[in-house]
Amino acid sequence: MPKEKQVDIVVFGATGDAGRCACHFLHNQGKLIGVESWAPAARNLDKLTTVLGSILAKRSPVPKDGVASSKPIKSDSDDYESVLSMAKQAKVVLSCAGPFSFYGENVVKACIEAGTDYVDITGETPWVNYMAKKYGKEAKKKGVYLLSQSAFDSVPSDITIAIGALALMNKGEKVGRAENHFFLEGGAMPVGTLNTILNMSLDARRKFLSLLTFGMVKCETAENKKEAAELKKLKDVEGLVPKQIKAAIQSDLMKNNTTLYSSMTGKCFLPFFMAPANVPIVHTTAEKLGYGVSKGDGFTYGEYFLSSDAGNFTVFAVAVAAVILAPIMNRPPLPAWGMLFITFYLFPFGSILLALIFGGTLAVCLGLPLWLFFPGLVSYVAKLINNSDPMSMKKKTFEKVCNGFKESGISNCESTVRSSSGNMTVKVTMKSNYDAGLGFTGLCSATVAASVVERRRKGLVGNGFSTAVAAIGPKELSSNLEKVKCEFTIEV
Repeated sequence: MPKEKQVDIVVFGATGDAGRCACHFLHNQGKLIGVESWAPAARNLDKLTTVLGSILAKRSPVPKDGVASSKPIKSDSDDYESVLSMAKQAKVVLSCAGPFSFYGENVVKACIEAGTDYVDITGETPWVNYMAKKYGKEAKKKGVYLLSQSAFDSVPSDITIAIGALALMNKGEKVGRAENHFFLEGGAMPVGTLNTILNMSLDARRKFLSLLTFGMVKCETAENKKEAAELKKLKDVEGLVPKQIKAAIQSDLMKNNTTLYSSMTGKCFLPFFMAPANVPIVHTTAEKLGYGVSKGDGFTYGEYFLSSDAGNFTVFAVAVAAVILAPIMNRPPLPAWGMLFITFYLFPFGSILLALIFGGTLAVCLGLPLWLFFPGLVSYVAKLINNSDPMSMKKKTFEKVCNGFKESGISNCESTVRSSSGNMTVKVTMKSNYDAGLGFTGLCSATVAASVVERRRKGLVGNGFSTAVAAIGPKELSSNLEKVKCEFTIEV
């Protein structure tokens, strides 16, 4: 690694929601994970000074577990030379500027050229795969770490399954079915995440209209055409996700979206909304660690949320049916409604489930036509709602995270991994008292970056594009996360 590298971690996109949280985490807890120096980077240093004023002003002592910021770095994703200059100053660049399909490629390219390791918070798996196809050979040759999806997408999913799978393998068992159930509370959606979702929805709309009109309506931009042409050239090049497991990933995603009950865990649930980002990463790590579908042992994976015991769900479903059937059968509605409200105690997610059902119905009836014919309006309204900060959720989260990096919510997942024979089951739980989108994302991504710095100190060279769990190892990464109050439990 070149001698001119001055800081352990540079947080790129530090004026954004997630980047801001990563900076506050390092300022308050960086020493716990072995960070000795770090710096924020952004295209607008005046805005950076405003957003991170409490950190950069240095009016008060740095917390005992924290690390003071080095001088901010000016870097614009549209100015490659400025990005390269930033990369040359860092041991690891932690990229928090999304959508990554808009702002990410120059950062990846510059890190490879500078021989700098790279970590990001994206959940844009197709973009990650594209980058791996385009720059994978050069990255491997340079011996750098390129670890995308190193935050809430997709570390909790990946690390809990990996810990459970390796525990089975250590007992001489083969790995079969694996599931994750998520329990989230608090926080808000970062602006970059919203823009990523809107960008992906516009891409889905373009493909849907093309399919609907038999190719007559394409809605392709010049950038779409350029990327399609490059992907065509790279079709035989291996990306991050191995080609031989893509059919298994699609099969798992299909089952994930059409399954509401698990016989393995005895729970009812809803499909987890981040499964399209997480399932490919879990399968990729499985291949790298030796328990993937190519082993032929029947590895499959699903992830869910709003989980509840099947019995409680059944009582709730009966109560809903009673409310619907009472007027049809000429029965008094009050007892049925009373029963429904009582079941909310047994099935606390019932109200959320009903809201999702009614909201989904409304979205299909009203939102789908708007999305197809007035996508600009849909994007405008979505951004307006997010910027209005409903119930002050983002404000409340920042008040905690930006004032001593206090606990801001819940990001828990419970994994169950069963052997192919069905003779053994391992349960792994990860608990964090930070919200998923902001607090945990800043904490986790910075911990992955610090883990890479530590591996470099030990003389361990990177192997190009990989998952965080496969590159660092589930034992080492979970140990580092435990240093910042993530709790892991394993039950065989």
